[in-house]
Amino acid sequence: MRLSSDAERPRRCDRAFQGACEPHAAGTAPGRAHPACQPPADHSRSRPAETARRLRSQLPAPRSGRGASRREQRVGEYRTLAKEETGWLGASTAAARIREAEWAGTPLGPPGGWSSSLRSALAVTLGIGFPAFLWWGPRFLAFRNDAAGRLFGLEGLGQPGGPLWDALGGSIRGAAGSGATVVTAAAAQADLVVSLSRPWPARGSDDGPGVLAVAHPEHAPEAELLAARSEIAALQSRLDEARRASRDTLAIIRSIARRTGVGARSAADYADHLDGRITALARVQTALARHPEMGVDLALLAGDTLMAAGAHETREFTLDGPEVLLRGKHAETLGLALHELTTNAVKFGALSRRGGRIAIDWRVDRSDPARPVLALHWTETGAALTNGAGPPGFGSELFERSMNYEMDADVRWRLGPEGLVWNMRAPLPEAGGEAGGA
Repeated sequence: MRLSSDAERPRRCDRAFQGACEPHAAGTAPGRAHPACQPPADHSRSRPAETARRLRSQLPAPRSGRGASRREQRVGEYRTLAKEETGWLGASTAAARIREAEWAGTPLGPPGGWSSSLRSALAVTLGIGFPAFLWWGPRFLAFRNDAAGRLFGLEGLGQPGGPLWDALGGSIRGAAGSGATVVTAAAAQADLVVSLSRPWPARGSDDGPGVLAVAHPEHAPEAELLAARSEIAALQSRLDEARRASRDTLAIIRSIARRTGVGARSAADYADHLDGRITALARVQTALARHPEMGVDLALLAGDTLMAAGAHETREFTLDGPEVLLRGKHAETLGLALHELTTNAVKFGALSRRGGRIAIDWRVDRSDPARPVLALHWTETGAALTNGAGPPGFGSELFERSMNYEMDADVRWRLGPEGLVWNMRAPLPEAGGEAGGA
C-alpha cells in the first residue's frame, strides 16, 4: 500500500470560507479538492497558516475567565487592574479608591507591579486605627487610610506630597522623614499631634523611600506602647508563675497524700492528717495570693498555724524575731513544717497538757552579705516526755528530705528535758529578706 504525498492528499477548500467556491456552494462534499479552488502550487504550503491567523483574528475577544490574570479597560493610556492583582490592599474605602485611580502615568506605575516595600507600607497605613498618611517614591505620592479621610476630608490620592503637607500643616514639610512628632493646625483642631516615621526602607526596588505619618492623641504612642508591652510581659510572667505554682502544689499534695498513708493507723486517722496538711498548705497559698510580690510574713505564718490548732498567743506560745518575708516554695515548705510541729505538740508535746508553752524565735545571720541565712528555733517547755514524742512519719520525711531539697535547709531536732527542741538554718533567697533588725 502506497501512502500519498501531501501534494496528492485531498484537502479542505480554503476559498470556501470566502464564498468563492461554486462547487462547495452547490453542496459538493467539503472535504474534496476542486480545481477552481485550488491555490497556486507555490502557495499550497503557506495558505493553512495564513488561514489560521485570519480565523483567529475574526474570533470575538474572550471574556476574562478563571485563568485570566488581568482585565484591561483602555481609557486613554491608563488601565484598571483586575481585583485579583490588588487583593492585598484589602476591602476598605481607601483601598477601593487606590484600585480605581489611574496609576499608569505615575512614577509608581500600576499597583500590580508595586514593590514589596510599598505594599508593606500600604498595609500598615490602611490597617492602622488612627488617621494615617503615606508618601512614597521620588515625588512623594500621597496615600491615606479611611480614618484620615473621615477626619481631615483631604483628597490628594496619588498627588505629590507638597500640597497635602501644606494642607495638614507646613511643619510637616520640614520634618518629613525625621521621626519627629509635630503639631499641625489641622490635627490640633481634633486634639491630635502627628508622628512622622523615618524614611521607610525600599530594599530591592528603585521606587524610592516613603514616609508614614500617623495622627494620634497628644500623649506619645511610644510610651503607651512600652507601657502596654510591659503590662503584657508582667501578666505573662504572672501566668507562667501561676502555672509553675500549680504544678508544684499538685506535686506537694501527691507527696502529702502518699506519705500520710504510711503512718496512718486507720482510715479516719489518715483522713484527719490529710485534711490538716492540705489545710495548712491552702493557708500558705492564700497568704501568698494576697501579696504575691511581697510574700508571707514569717510571724503571721507561725501565729496563724498555732492559732488554727487552738493555741493562745502569750499564754501558750510566743513569737520573737524581725520581719522576714517568705515567698513561693520557702513559704510553702516552712508552712508545712510549722504545721507538723504544731500537730506533734498537740498530740505529744507542749500543747497536749495545761502549762505547756512554745517559744518560736528567729534571726537573720548576715555574716555573709551575699548569702543571708534564716535561723529559726522552736522550743517546747512544760511537756513531759511521752512515747512517740517528736516528729513522726511525714514530719520526719519533711524535715530530713523536703526541707533540705526545697530550701537547702539544715534541720536538727532533739527531745529536751521539757519537750521538743527544733532548729533550722536556711539561706534566704535574694528576693526575700528582713525588713528590720538582725
